[in-house]
Amino acid sequence: MTEWKPGFQTLSIHADYKVAEETAVAPSISVSTTFDLNKDGIDVYSRMDSTTRRRAEEVLGTLEMQNGDRAYAVTYASGLAACFAALSYFQPKRVAIHGGYHGTHMVINALKRLRSGEISVIDLKETSDFQNGDLLWLETPLNPTCELFNIGEYAERAHLVGAKVVVDGTFAPPPLQFALEHGADMVMHSATKFLGGHSDLLAGVLAVNSEDMKISLKEDRTAFGAVPGSLEVWLLLRSLRTLRLRVLEQSKTAGRIATFLNSALTVDDCGISDLRKDGVDSIPAIIDTVFYPSLSLDTEEKRNWAHQQMPRGFGGIFSLQLKTQTYAELFMKSLHYWKNATSLGGVESLIDHRHRWDTTVHPGLLRLSCGLEDSEDLLKDILQAVKRVHSLTKKEDA
Repeated sequence: MTEWKPGFQTLSIHADYKVAEETAVAPSISVSTTFDLNKDGIDVYSRMDSTTRRRAEEVLGTLEMQNGDRAYAVTYASGLAACFAALSYFQPKRVAIHGGYHGTHMVINALKRLRSGEISVIDLKETSDFQNGDLLWLETPLNPTCELFNIGEYAERAHLVGAKVVVDGTFAPPPLQFALEHGADMVMHSATKFLGGHSDLLAGVLAVNSEDMKISLKEDRTAFGAVPGSLEVWLLLRSLRTLRLRVLEQSKTAGRIATFLNSALTVDDCGISDLRKDGVDSIPAIIDTVFYPSLSLDTEEKRNWAHQQMPRGFGGIFSLQLKTQTYAELFMKSLHYWKNATSLGGVESLIDHRHRWDTTVHPGLLRLSCGLEDSEDLLKDILQAVKRVHSLTKKEDA
């Protein structure tokens, strides 16, 4: 008889029941910090472990691989705490990284100070001679320009010389991307984003395919004290039940809107009736560039590996580079459904002026995180905002 392998959505709901220590259908919130050692149980002190945390980690580890194997997940108090734990675990001599989230660079700089500058930082894209002791940090898709990196290619190059690969998969959690299956040694997620999905928790995750690595990471976490709170892991477990439903819909919405806006920029007459929407004529005057992973796949080779790496879609994030910072600021103020707030991955759509947090980013660049509103409403909101900015700036020019 063929072994029955449950699907992703089924596992997101049921994978933790084998480690559940209760009969309640909905998981309880474990708030106790300490436990009675005279009674049967496996918990001692909540900095070490707790029932709800184990359940969330069981689901996360199960979902991180789809080929029949399983991964092991360790949760942290935030994405940056997970980032620090990953770098501390590998103790790299050099970190190969290219752009991406400015918080990651903050952590690397902090570790450099702690190790008296022993860590060197090299550019991932410009380095051809990786070495033993290197750590390749692949943030893919990249924040905020959505550039993709070929995980399999970098993993093969790294492992040939004894280097390691960590993938920051915050923009592309399962079921969009399974980085361990493409050769990554570790995957990091800011669970505050898509995994949490409701803008109401702070957490981070590391996923590995070795139980020994998981044990070491948990021991380090106990020493560092970077454990997530009881409420946070309960909220995370709740959110994982709908992860697939949310992420695939958000990815579909982002792909549709980004493709539409890019078509309005690059094609005079593409034959799509939607391009007759009110506000389309203003797009070339206000928007300079649309960033989304699928829009950068300009060769057959790129398309092949990108679709193998992310076969279910390219994520719920896209970015717009407006022609000026003034346009960007007016645009954000003209939107109705897109909230001007940092972070991403929640059920509500957000827009973030990245230059405010990272001055290396173009001052006109805006990062948009698609929520679960109707995609037509989100697109119309963008178009009316573009039209309004164009109208206001034409009056000023006059």
